[in-house]
Amino acid sequence: MCQSNYAAGQATFNALELCLQDMCTVCGESGIGDPCSGTSTGCAPGLTCIHGWCSTDCTSGGSTCATGFGPGGTNALGLPNECLTIAGYGDVCVPGCTTPTDCANFPGTFCSTTTAVTGATVQVCSLADAGP
Repeated sequence: MCQSNYAAGQATFNALELCLQDMCTVCGESGIGDPCSGTSTGCAPGLTCIHGWCSTDCTSGGSTCATGFGPGGTNALGLPNECLTIAGYGDVCVPGCTTPTDCANFPGTFCSTTTAVTGATVQVCSLADAGP
């Protein structure tokens, strides 16, 4: 919607975005809980792309998941990340959610209530067929 409301500024915005990515290696990378594709496409070093988001092991009980690139350690969308056990991956960070639209950036997921590794009840973007 922003693009259509401010069409004249789109070229300037695109140039600024490219400049930031060239000048800041982290700017072109996705952090914990940020959207990605493939096995590591776009994720910061040390992170793996799992089910459409960048993730890492969180065996320390979840504090690792609060180190995203977003404000206060959230993901770039401003959502919290949670530590969950996922079959085939172990304890890994998963993007949190509060509404179904929060999971729109992670195809095939929906906002689901579950239990984190810490025992807390949390809401996360979960796979429709094999949730966390």
